[in-house]
Order: sequence, then C-alpha cells, then structure tokens
Amino acid sequence: MHTPLLRYHGGKYRLSKWLYQFFPEHKTYTEAFGGAASVLLRKKRSHGEVYNDLDEDIFNLFNVLRDRSNASTLIDLCHLTPYSRDEFKLAYEFTDDPIERARRTIVRSAMGFGSGGASGHPTGFRCEASRKYSTSAHCWQKYPPVLRYVTARLQGVNIENRPAISCIEKHDSLDTLHYVDPPYLFETRKINSSGGVYRHEMTSGDHETLLNSLKALDGAVVLSGYPSDLYADLLTSWKVETKQACISAGSGTGVRTECIWLNPYCVEKLKSGAIGMHHTSQGAYVTHHMRASNTELEISNAISQLVNNGEKVTKTAVSNIVGVSREHLSRRYKHLFAA
Repeated sequence: MHTPLLRYHGGKYRLSKWLYQFFPEHKTYTEAFGGAASVLLRKKRSHGEVYNDLDEDIFNLFNVLRDRSNASTLIDLCHLTPYSRDEFKLAYEFTDDPIERARRTIVRSAMGFGSGGASGHPTGFRCEASRKYSTSAHCWQKYPPVLRYVTARLQGVNIENRPAISCIEKHDSLDTLHYVDPPYLFETRKINSSGGVYRHEMTSGDHETLLNSLKALDGAVVLSGYPSDLYADLLTSWKVETKQACISAGSGTGVRTECIWLNPYCVEKLKSGAIGMHHTSQGAYVTHHMRASNTELEISNAISQLVNNGEKVTKTAVSNIVGVSREHLSRRYKHLFAA
C-alpha cells in the first residue's frame, strides 16, 4: 500500500511502521478514532479487528468498501471520474446514495488542498500540473487500485459508528490492544486551532474524560498526541515515546514532536516478551509485508489496465503482465479478482 486511502488530517500513514514496534501481542485490535485507518490497513491481521469513526461520511466510505459488490461499483466510478474542478465542487454537495457519497468523500480528499477535505472542511482545488514528478492528476489515475487493496484488507473487520469511548469499552479485555488517535488538543496545534478541521472535535474536558476512561481499561493502550500539560498531569504512570515527524497541512509543511503514551499494562506486555509480531521479528515482518503490498498493487494495476483496455480479466493475462504464476495468483491473491 504505497499511498493512504485518504489524505486525512492527523493520519498516521507515515508513522505507522514506527508505531508497530510498540504494539504488544494481542487478539483483538481497536481503532476507535479510525479516520483513514492508515495504521489498521498496514498492520498484520489480528483475530478480531474493530474500526470506528463518528464521522458519517467516513463511516459510509468504509461500509461501502467492506461490501465487495459496492466496492467494485465504487472503483469503476472512480476510474470514470475525471480530475476536474467541477467534480471537486460537486463533491461538497450532499447525496443520500451510499456509493456516490463514498465517491464524493474520496474526491474531496484526493483533489483538495491540505488534509481536511475528506471530513468536509472547505479547501481549494489542488491543480499541480507543472510538478516535476507525479502531478495531482497522475496520483488520481493510480488511485483505484488502492481501493482494491483496502476492500480485501477490510474483510473480517468490524466497522462501527459510535462514540469512541463506548466502542473502546465494548471491546476491552486483557487480550485487546487499543490504538487511540483522537483529534489533538486545540492548544497543541499550529493551525486551525480555533475553528477545527474535524466534524467532531474534542474540548479539553472531552480529552480529560477520554484519558480517565483509558486509565480504567483492562487492555493495552497506545495513545497518540502532541505534548501537553493535561496529558502529562493525568498520565504520570504511562511511558512516553517521541518522534520528530514531518506534517503537511494546509499549504505548509513543518516538523512536530509526535508522542505516544503506553499504559502500564502495555509496557508490561512488551517487557515480558509477549510481543508476537511487533518486536524482534518486526523488521522481517515489515519487509515481508511491504513486498506483499507491492505485489498486490502491481496486480491491482494490471487488473485496472485490462479493464481500461476493454480486455477480459483472467489470471493468465495478469500473470503475463506482472510475472507472477497463475498458481500463486490463485493461492495468494484470489481476493483481488473477486473485488
């Protein structure tokens, strides 16, 4: 997966591999502030996985992508959608058709400046035809295969649309890992500090309620945020890890200190050696996962090429394009042909 599903404010696509090293062994995994699900979509499958987001447009997109028939229609529509200012303007108009609503969410994200378009935040049309490398339109042309990968990855994932704390508490257990990535505190942000960019922002009081709820959980918790006095005061027994990370928002790019807080149970599980996929074997896992993801995208691109050329999509035709045997396609990548 070379690109995130959505250009989403606060998305963790670039940080996901760094985060994985702090994920202890678990059977159930939750992302209660799901957003673009960049962490979930790139991690190894867990026995049970829960994606949740309160934003109706984002929830609708994931609901559409989880259904193979609806996802296939959405992929075809995106293939046929030109990269245009008119399409971008249309994407801000409401529709009650789930598939068209999902398409418009994607268009706002892909064709708008910054990272707020997916959640309905007004942005300008992104027209970068003179870029040295891939233009915005080039990126849009390569986007539909990403949807095929996401559709396959979402099979078996529980998609929810409820308050985050309710979702977290519902699925909490000693075998659960909660990755919690809420809208950051207003006072820690450099832009949009007054108006916000999400449909469902959080006040300082909301953050305090969230932190107290997280402290009462049985499961392991990995919590993302920027440094703040509130978090420092309430999470005194939690371990903090930091990383300098590039951010892109609006028309600017900068470097911020990203923090994650690990609750004592998470730290205990990591220290005890109950670390499964994300510790000593993490390097090998990431390498294998990236290779598999690259192959999936190559296959998806080949399928899209055949569709665009009006040719029949067969495993033989795809095998000739990507150099993967038909047997391997049938055994390892058959889900891509069903989308």
